Amino acid sequence: MKVSMRVEGFKELESALLDMSRATARNVAIRALRRAAEPVREQAERLAPVRQGNLALSIVASPRAKNSVGKAEYAAAMAGGLGKDAAVSAMRAARRSAKGSSSIVEVHVGPRTGVGVIRYAHLIEFGSSQMPAQPYMRPAWDGQKDNALVRLRDDLATEIKKAVARAERRAARAAAKSALKA
Repeated sequence: MKVSMRVEGFKELESALLDMSRATARNVAIRALRRAAEPVREQAERLAPVRQGNLALSIVASPRAKNSVGKAEYAAAMAGGLGKDAAVSAMRAARRSAKGSSSIVEVHVGPRTGVGVIRYAHLIEFGSSQMPAQPYMRPAWDGQKDNALVRLRDDLATEIKKAVARAERRAARAAAKSALKA
């Protein structure tokens, strides 16, 4: 089960993120989301039923850069036989037109996905015809979501201030360097 949440009331933070380059904003958001998701991850780890201990050890909080804008345009251009250059141009045009309208980062909290992970974690959370549900992720989210949102707000503000300070230092160094050359 995927739980998505739209947060309102972060207007000043959002405005500050939009003033940054996309890469800087993405990195700021990744660092803040990673720390904000940590209470949910820790609570899920504590609530995970223990048979062998593998489930609790597999729970992670992993932010991911997300950029699905333009994929459909790219695929359509490739399917139309226009070639890779035209497909890339179509994707870039779609991304430019959608700038600021989609999220750039998401965070996954739960058992690791992929090779060599626990493949039955969803059966523990939701149950099956053979066993009752033993929820651990949903109660973790319900118990920690307010804490996570407060932490996200505070960490975003801190990370934005740090990014602005870094940009100012970089600009000052560049100005000093150009002054020396003149």
